[in-house]
Amino acid sequence: MAHHQLENKYRQRLAGVFLENGVNFKLVVYLTGQEKVVNRNLSIKNSSAVPFSGVLSLPIEFRTGAQYTKAQLVQMLKDNDASLRQAYPNLQAASINEVENSIDLELYDPKYTAINQTQSVKLLSSEKPRALANIPLKLTTTNIPLKHSAAVRA
Repeated sequence: MAHHQLENKYRQRLAGVFLENGVNFKLVVYLTGQEKVVNRNLSIKNSSAVPFSGVLSLPIEFRTGAQYTKAQLVQMLKDNDASLRQAYPNLQAASINEVENSIDLELYDPKYTAINQTQSVKLLSSEKPRALANIPLKLTTTNIPLKHSAAVRA
């Protein structure tokens, strides 16, 4: 079962699909609700120029308990775009975090340092506008403007 087939099959419950590289490399399918799904393996034929014998086996782990589907998070982000921009005028980027089942916001503060990080996050959490109270936000602050981020991360 390929990635897109998993997304289609579990569309109503799908919170995220991501690769996890811990002790074992695996594909994780994160679902809402508590109904368990049996883990399985995905067999992958070698289509690369590098020869090896056999078929690769990628474990697929199903995790349950997510509060929101990916589609719900995307809709929350769309529905609250103006509120987020008003609440966080230094907002540089917003994205869906499929691993933590949240909406991640990246804020720009030219005076940001690692020393004031904890204070900044506490302040932002306590000042979360009422309209955004039920949205699972994860805030990150950086002193690098987004237009320069690619050069730093490359």
